[in-house]
Amino acid sequence: SCDGAAKSWAGALDLVAHHWGYAVTDKAGSGLARQYESGALRVAFSDWLAATVENYYDPGNWNWTIGEDILNIQRDLSNPKSYSHPDTYKRLYYYDTTYCTPTISNDYCYVRTNSGVPNKMFYLLSQGGTLNSVTVQGIGVTDAMKLAYLSNKNHWNADTTFNDALNGMVDAADYYFPLEPNIATQVKNAWAAVGVRLPIIISASASLSAEGTITGNGEYE
Repeated sequence: SCDGAAKSWAGALDLVAHHWGYAVTDKAGSGLARQYESGALRVAFSDWLAATVENYYDPGNWNWTIGEDILNIQRDLSNPKSYSHPDTYKRLYYYDTTYCTPTISNDYCYVRTNSGVPNKMFYLLSQGGTLNSVTVQGIGVTDAMKLAYLSNKNHWNADTTFNDALNGMVDAADYYFPLEPNIATQVKNAWAAVGVRLPIIISASASLSAEGTITGNGEYE
């Protein structure tokens, strides 16, 4: 049927865009290594591009799953847990790669599985929502993808970790969206929601009395 053909075409579209995303990363971006957290981020970036391209060219059939109607669904950005992928760093379904040696058999230290964390981050950044008691205001899939591409191109490198990715996206948001400070705020919120946070930054002046009372002023994140 025509409806079935449309759905099949949509499924092919996201897979093509996903693999094109690897070329973007390798040839025009940071060259993220295919292992550990950088490898998970590499897979996720391609998933982000897949969802964005499908949203733009086929909005009627658009969703947050990868590979529908052509292969079995491989990942779901909106709900990674539904396919046994983590939505939170070092929580359920997450593979700790601290002592992992990358091989083909472990998918180079579980890059596709652990991509669930940045995938959920991108979904929240695009659509908004609450996870782990952190609420994110969505900035829309187009701006989220634009920011991701600029981060990959100019603010990440081959060994970028999840925390590095957060820092790079905040820097990119500050640089490329200077009149929209809320974007940087929502990037921080989205990563915090999936368990990845910026290092604590304290800027304060204070004095400690003999009794142990701190007085002063300042701010912290």
